[in-house]
Amino acid sequence: MLLDPHRHSYEQYGMNRSFKSSYSPSTLLFYLRSYWRGEYRLRSTEEDATQLGGDFVVGQDGKIILAHPSQTPIDRESPEQLVSALLGTTAESEPLTPGPVATEV
Repeated sequence: MLLDPHRHSYEQYGMNRSFKSSYSPSTLLFYLRSYWRGEYRLRSTEEDATQLGGDFVVGQDGKIILAHPSQTPIDRESPEQLVSALLGTTAESEPLTPGPVATEV
């Protein structure tokens, strides 16, 4: 787990903020359906709701094994893709440029 309160690594990984993507009709519909099914609870808006996430797996050698910056809040890699990357069954990794990051757990 990586905690980066100043978002240095967030920027280095190519992730974005987007009001348009965060509040698009398809995203709002996804969260509304999840709320109706009891899978999602409304939370405080203290966080940056326009900050898009992503899924990344970094090897012990510091190389990126899987990189997927999200284009919308619901654009995520599947659990199977993440496990596959963790088990080393994905394409060759690319080097990671180290930067100032916090690695608190």
